[in-house]
Amino acid sequence: MVETAVPPPDAQAASSTGTEGVSSPSPVERQSAYRKPDILDGVLRFVLTVVVSVGVAYLGMGHRVALLEAEVAARPPVIVVDFTKMATALKGQPAEAIEMAMGRVRGDIRRLQEDGYIVLDGQSVLAAPDGAMMMPAAAKSDSPPAPQAGGQEKRK
Repeated sequence: MVETAVPPPDAQAASSTGTEGVSSPSPVERQSAYRKPDILDGVLRFVLTVVVSVGVAYLGMGHRVALLEAEVAARPPVIVVDFTKMATALKGQPAEAIEMAMGRVRGDIRRLQEDGYIVLDGQSVLAAPDGAMMMPAAAKSDSPPAPQAGGQEKRK
């Protein structure tokens, strides 16, 4: 369809004055007010949509991560004391050495309790990772203890 730049004279005369004598825009002027969307409009809309979507996702995920971190922080760390392994490690030691080692273990258990740990007896635990086990000094390896799940390390 071919559009003309100048409307016919009767259309201009009819649209130049309204019913109250106030001039109204001609069809050509109205057409220029409504421009066609170009590629820049589409790109701008796309970029704004992406920015808003990323912002909303970031805020939503930040809230969820904060809730998850609060939940993990509310859970106390757990340590398992396996007296059977300790007895095996202390086998053949004099009675005074065994009593002194057990006294240190009881002191460590009290200290762990004060630090917020849940201390479990190894006979009641079916399975636990090595990092959650409290071993006697003689049975411990020379390597440092592995960090426990949740980013909490075993305190000594």
